[in-house]
Amino acid sequence: MSFTLHTMTEQEIPAARELVASVFLRCIAPDYSQTGQEQFFAFITPAALRQRFSAESVFFIARHNTQIIGLLEVQKGRHIALLFTHCDWHGKGIATALLNKAFTFTKDCTITVNSSPCAIPVYTRLGFRPTQDMQDIHGIRFVPMQKDL
Repeated sequence: MSFTLHTMTEQEIPAARELVASVFLRCIAPDYSQTGQEQFFAFITPAALRQRFSAESVFFIARHNTQIIGLLEVQKGRHIALLFTHCDWHGKGIATALLNKAFTFTKDCTITVNSSPCAIPVYTRLGFRPTQDMQDIHGIRFVPMQKDL
C-alpha cells in the first residue's frame, strides 16, 4: 500500500486531530490517569493545534488516497510533540517516513521526544536513546529521548 507525505494545511487540522484522538484512545490512554488523558485532550483541541500551527510548529501528514494515516508535529525544529499512525498502518513505515521528512528540516541538531511507553521500541529502533527514566507529570507517562542528527 502506498502513501504520500506533505506539510499539513490548516484545513486538515480537524481530520488530523481525529486521527490523533482515536489512536490515543486505543493505544496510549490505558497508560495514562484520568488527569493525564484530560491534559492530552487539552493539548490537541482544534484551537491548541491551530495556535501551534500558526506559531512554532511544523506538521507533516501521511495520506493513503484521501485518508490521513499519520501525523507528526515538530516544535521549534527540535522537539517531536506528536507522532501518530493510524492503527491499521502500524509497522508499515509511516512513522519512519514522517520522521525522515522532519529530519530534512532539522539537520545538525539534537531532536527530542517525550515517548509514550508503547512508542519506546519504535523510537529506539529509529536511533533515539532515553535520557531519563520514566516520568509521570500530571498523569502523562513518558520517557524523554533524543537523537543526534
